[in-house]
Amino acid sequence: MQTKKNNLKLFVLLFLAVIGLSAYKAAHPFYLSVTEVSVQTKEKLVKVSCKVFIDDLQQALFDENKKPVNLQNNNAVNKDLLSAYIISHVSITMGKPITIKFIGYEIEEEAVWCYFEAPLKSNIKDITIQNNILCNTLNGQANIVHCIYNSERKSTKLNCPESLAKFSF
Repeated sequence: MQTKKNNLKLFVLLFLAVIGLSAYKAAHPFYLSVTEVSVQTKEKLVKVSCKVFIDDLQQALFDENKKPVNLQNNNAVNKDLLSAYIISHVSITMGKPITIKFIGYEIEEEAVWCYFEAPLKSNIKDITIQNNILCNTLNGQANIVHCIYNSERKSTKLNCPESLAKFSF
């Protein structure tokens, strides 16, 4: 009789553990970011936006700075940390490197949207985008990269450690 009770307790504990792990996985089952680079020749502007899961990004910022970060607090310190992180993990080359300027960020549900801009100095149609967001933090990270030149759109998926996307328009 005691063995049946122990087996039942063990079964219930294992069942609850499996349910708990499944619920965690269902909440965030994959590691993915999305970066969009939009080249607008009429406006002479390059716009960059990056969407990253907030918990993953906060972990990456902690790993790099050894200080906890809560991006829900949209303050100057967080803006500086976020800007530095994205600029060090995303670069764009159109003939020569483009220097992007941080515009700001916003929280959308479980993700952070980061926005950058740069003046467009040439109409070169060969664009190289280096993106290794979260590659040092998460195994299995994938980064989707969209590149839009005026209205023509091309996309690719980079599975870490792969980090280079080349587009020709």
